[in-house]
Amino acid sequence: INNVTEVGESLYTFAEHKAAIKALAWSPRQRGLLATGGGATDQRLRFWNAQTGRLLRTVDTKSQVCNIAWSTDGTQLVTTHGYTDNLVVVWKYNTMQPLVRLKGHRERVLYLAVSPNGQDIVTGSADETLRFWRVFPPKSGGSAPTDLFAIVVVVVAASHHDSDKGNQENPQSINAGIERESVVDLTAIVTA
Repeated sequence: INNVTEVGESLYTFAEHKAAIKALAWSPRQRGLLATGGGATDQRLRFWNAQTGRLLRTVDTKSQVCNIAWSTDGTQLVTTHGYTDNLVVVWKYNTMQPLVRLKGHRERVLYLAVSPNGQDIVTGSADETLRFWRVFPPKSGGSAPTDLFAIVVVVVAASHHDSDKGNQENPQSINAGIERESVVDLTAIVTA
């Protein structure tokens, strides 16, 4: 964290991670709360008070942390993982207990994006798939989402083999490598 009045000087340096820092996310509700995730030889989530420079909590995930995203209300977060588990995990922040561990990707889950509705996420993996998940409860006072995720979501992953062929003359060969699944709705589990 840099002090903008003294360019080039850091206010704090956090050096507790023992591998590359793969993930960073600010809490949307708690000022100065920063979550970080370490790589394959660290495998830990760390929570920092960026206003004081203090480490608040460390959680051993037993797997490389690739991404972190908070729920819009800041009570839950989702992490994606690589070696060794390739999971998507939803955590309850106040206890840091996993609410659910989602399996599906066969390789590291490298990318994560939260939908504007605040409930759904999409994950991208080295296994060349995108997967859509409903992981967070609706915003308080809100109704059921009406976007594409709430109606029908399909996971579409073109196989590496077919995409390399570049066979535009035979669209059947391209479509043969497409996998389809329904969205996984976890709001009943996550809100419990």
